[in-house]
Amino acid sequence: MENNINFERITRDNLNLASKIQNEIFPNEDGTQNFIDCIEQNPYRKELDFCIVFDGKLPIRSYRNLCL
Repeated sequence: MENNINFERITRDNLNLASKIQNEIFPNEDGTQNFIDCIEQNPYRKELDFCIVFDGKLPIRSYRNLCL
């Protein structure tokens, strides 16, 4: 089976999806503020760069999917 892995930078348009996926993988952590800092290019957090990983058009929702 061939994977069609794509990366999409987190933006305001997909922020809710990114937060939902992150909370599914790490239910006790919330990275939303880190995502917002990245989107707004916070000068104190300039090293941040976040993406959503897709297999085709479906977002990969767990670390386990990446290991298959």
